[in-house]
Amino acid sequence: MEPGDMEPGDRLKTVAIGAMSAAKTAGQQAGEQPTSTIVDMQTVDTIVASWPTMSQAGVKEIVGKYGPPNEATDSRLIWFNNGPWKRTICYRDEVPHHFPNPHSDVVESFIDYRVPPENSASWHTSTAALSWSAPKAKCRRAVTWRLLISSPST
Repeated sequence: MEPGDMEPGDRLKTVAIGAMSAAKTAGQQAGEQPTSTIVDMQTVDTIVASWPTMSQAGVKEIVGKYGPPNEATDSRLIWFNNGPWKRTICYRDEVPHHFPNPHSDVVESFIDYRVPPENSASWHTSTAALSWSAPKAKCRRAVTWRLLISSPST
């Protein structure tokens, strides 16, 4: 559809929506917006009933510490702004890793941490479980429910 094919009122609405979208992208509302709803525990229990034992244990620990999740799907539960974390996700399916030893992760927690570009290279050598996301200028840390991973002391 070409702009000339639209009524003046529709063109104005389209421009206004585009301007609002651009403002969100440039401001604090850019990126993922957390939900404040809480999933009821009966729904959580129904979803995780068929999950593997390790994933169920991860859910039990996270729910015990932070309460019910904010969002739930068949494959993951998501908490927003829980404790020190921006977001925590408990996955149904284990994600295998081989550092520092072979293990699987079912819980992933996220923080925002601004790293100056000149220091980002040092993050790549600290640990495989700590990864730098340059386009978003954020750090992403995978945490298992049974293994605490920390950066080596410098």
